[in-house]
Amino acid sequence: MRRVWTTLWQAIVIRLRELRGLVNGVRKSRDRRDLNYYVCRTFFGRNRDALATLLSRWAPRAEAAAAQDDPALAVLHDQGLLRLDDLCSPEQAQALYNELKDVPCHDPYRPEFGVFRGDTMPAQSHVAHLDRGPLIRSKLAMDLANDPRLLALVGGWMQAKPTALVSAWWSSAAGGEAEQAELFHRDKDDWRFIKLFVYLTEVTDDTGPHVYVPTSHRHRGLAFRRQRRYSDDEVAAVFDPADTVVLTGRAGTAVLENTYGLHKGLPVKSGLRLMFQVTYSLFPLMYAPATPEVDASELAGRYDAHINRVHIAP
Repeated sequence: MRRVWTTLWQAIVIRLRELRGLVNGVRKSRDRRDLNYYVCRTFFGRNRDALATLLSRWAPRAEAAAAQDDPALAVLHDQGLLRLDDLCSPEQAQALYNELKDVPCHDPYRPEFGVFRGDTMPAQSHVAHLDRGPLIRSKLAMDLANDPRLLALVGGWMQAKPTALVSAWWSSAAGGEAEQAELFHRDKDDWRFIKLFVYLTEVTDDTGPHVYVPTSHRHRGLAFRRQRRYSDDEVAAVFDPADTVVLTGRAGTAVLENTYGLHKGLPVKSGLRLMFQVTYSLFPLMYAPATPEVDASELAGRYDAHINRVHIAP
């Protein structure tokens, strides 16, 4: 009985913290994207799933979406991640790397470092995000984000036409303790979302492989409900470390992942890693640009207007 009361008390405390976060978030909200973000963070489990399904019915239908009995979707639903070995070849990854390697970038956690190139990252920087404009103007990047086979899987998984947010970042051997996304965490960007990760450099155990805990996206207990970073010991207390996926691989290695599950990027021990990412969500995310960076005329209408609406003006 004591354990029951302890669990109940923990649930109440967590819920009060969530509601306080919601109130504070609403006060800080600048637009409806912010409001959506703070509201969806306060729902979990079956309530969150039910609301996501309801909201997905308001979104446009995805053309040529994968059928719900597609084996790839079954893996995504069960494990939370799916390797896409034929999405990006090493040659395509190298070509995109060549386009992006000189793009200006910045450390989102240390803005005082200003703007720099990936190969001149300050010694203290663990990550550096690339300016998004050149990404959107890259045909290689946008073709990858809009690959028809990929969009069919995403559309089937989301049960709606998604909204894509493209990004890329460097990770370097800064030393020191793991920080920020180098610690286990759950993303809660939207009611329903999924992310594509593509390595644009070869990733070994020393160059910061991505780590994911399969099936953790389905965990509904209190252990990982709070929005914070989690230690390896906390995760190992619930999930067998032997089941954890450490994603190493050649340039072009790609994975589609439900990052509501527990994940992190291991700190780089040597060298540099360049990661390309696309977040597919129901609604535009609060991290998306306030206005599209590119006019549709620049891209000759090559891409779906709804899917790319945060980047390409109509």
